[in-house]
Formats: sequence, structure tokens, C-alpha cells
Amino acid sequence: MKNIIPLLILSLLFSCEKEEIVVQQIASSKKINAIVLAVDSVTKYSSINEDWFSIASNRSYDVSTKFYNNDSLGNITDLTSMIIDSNYAVKYELISSLKSKITILDKNKEGGDLGLLFKIQTTTPEFGVLDVKLYNKKCDTIFNYKYSFIVSAP
Repeated sequence: MKNIIPLLILSLLFSCEKEEIVVQQIASSKKINAIVLAVDSVTKYSSINEDWFSIASNRSYDVSTKFYNNDSLGNITDLTSMIIDSNYAVKYELISSLKSKITILDKNKEGGDLGLLFKIQTTTPEFGVLDVKLYNKKCDTIFNYKYSFIVSAP
């Protein structure tokens, strides 16, 4: 019985670290290799076959992000739940000269921004880059993808 208590304490101490290691291994072994954006739950922009997207100016869009493994045989596995369970965060940066704005809509277990759901508010027509980064708790980037985007006139 004495041997079980230290093992329980150790397993509790390292359980969060184990989750982080598992996600880190998946990303570093290039298993996270695809991302899909769903705009207003309808239009999907996948890094598997597209690297750009287009939306209209003077509008607000709800966007969800999912991460996948697309293997050499074309089998696609959704890895998003592992990201949620491991308290990772997705961050977005709009690289453009105008004023579209991103607001994160969801939170992780610790109350911080998760980033799988966000709102993008467009203003005037523009083009630029949406830089999507998946971070671990130490703020190390473990996956990065850049979409070119076009904000067109309505």
C-alpha cells in the first residue's frame, strides 16, 4: 500500500505534462499536417487543396478551425480533440495593410483563449495573409499555416 501512494502522486503530477508530450510528438512527427477553416459553418477552406480564401467587406464571419493528419494514402484523421484536451492555443495574425479584426470566441480549461472559434470583422476590400499558429503552453509554435485572403467588395 505504501508503494501505491507515491505512484498516485507522481501520476497526478505528470498527467498534464504527458498530454503535452503526446501532442508535441504528433506535431513534431508531422502528423498534424492539415488545417480546415469553416466560415459561417458552410464554406470550408482546407490546406490540403487550397491555400487562400475570399470573404466580403463590411461583414462579420464566425470561423472554426480544425487540425488533421492527412496521410500518404489520403486518409484524414481529426486531431482537434487532442488539442482541446491538452490546453493548447491557436493564434491568428492578419498580415495586411487594412483593418480587418479577429476576436477569439472560445476558452480553454484554464480560462485562456483557445482559438478554435473566432470572429473576423472585415472593413474595406483588401488582400493579405492569415497566419494560423498552434502553440503549446510554453508558447512554442508546433504547427503553422498561412492562408492568403481576399476581402472583396460586397
